[in-house]
Amino acid sequence: MSAASSEIDRQAAEWAAKSDHGQVPAADELAFRRWLAADARHKGAFMKALAVQIHLEKMGKAHPELAPAVTARPKSATRFVMIGAIAASLIVAMYAGLFRLSLENHHYSTTLGHMEVVALSDGSAMTLNSGSKAEIQYALLSRDVTLAKGEALFDVAKNKLRPFRVAARNAHVRAVGTSFSVKNVAGSPIEVLVREGVVAIETHDSSGNHTLQAPANRKVIITDNGAVTMTSASTAEVTNALAWREGYIFLSRRTLAEAAAEFSRYSPITITMADPAVSNRVVSGLFKANDPVGFAKATAEAFHLSFDQKGNTVLLSAQRNKADK
Repeated sequence: MSAASSEIDRQAAEWAAKSDHGQVPAADELAFRRWLAADARHKGAFMKALAVQIHLEKMGKAHPELAPAVTARPKSATRFVMIGAIAASLIVAMYAGLFRLSLENHHYSTTLGHMEVVALSDGSAMTLNSGSKAEIQYALLSRDVTLAKGEALFDVAKNKLRPFRVAARNAHVRAVGTSFSVKNVAGSPIEVLVREGVVAIETHDSSGNHTLQAPANRKVIITDNGAVTMTSASTAEVTNALAWREGYIFLSRRTLAEAAAEFSRYSPITITMADPAVSNRVVSGLFKANDPVGFAKATAEAFHLSFDQKGNTVLLSAQRNKADK
């Protein structure tokens, strides 16, 4: 065994000793995920170390006379590696097949203007909004999702032994059985909306790692520098925020510039405004997500604006006085 492999096994043994059947303490989870991502060999080493640990615990239960020797967690990772090495040659092959069968890795994406409901193998469901991309990684003791971009609603099947985790930029959302959405749109902070149950949101800033518990009817905003804000959201507000599942956009006192950015997530047609006096106008209402032209025409009529469309670009501008023409 090379020195590098030996060091990886030592680190894996330390993480296995810290974990509770694969679930590391919340305070260590970000560091653990970074360790896993640092080297492709780390995940396999951790799985093998965890398999040894679980097997030793089962041996202790089956043979009580051996319990003091095999069930107590070693104080030293080096001692754990030595004990594990003796058992590893006998049990790693058996467990390796089990862990391989339990691993899943799938990629899902939606194009502009399309949504998709994905039935996951554990009974959970993921609803992807327009222009979204997600990766699913399921293992025996974990259910991990990476939301690379866009927005998704997660209806999570309960399984305390396999926590469901969603990563989006610098935020990690952990749940057991609940319903929540995560929004990861370029140029905007991460948004987490809890519809049912409770989620733990883990973030990192210059002062370290932080965990926030967010119950149902809460909206959490996480900026790129790690600042977190949690506000209440009524059942009606949660329903309106998820109107995209039915093909609608709900706007509540949003500027025309913000409304235009929202419509651009669903259609190649862009709404532009050259005049700040126009772009700062405030709008509210429920609109078809795939009809930016209809929205722009209705807005032009309501605010007495000029409407001009050339190809996929719509221009809203202040109407000129007759004396200016």
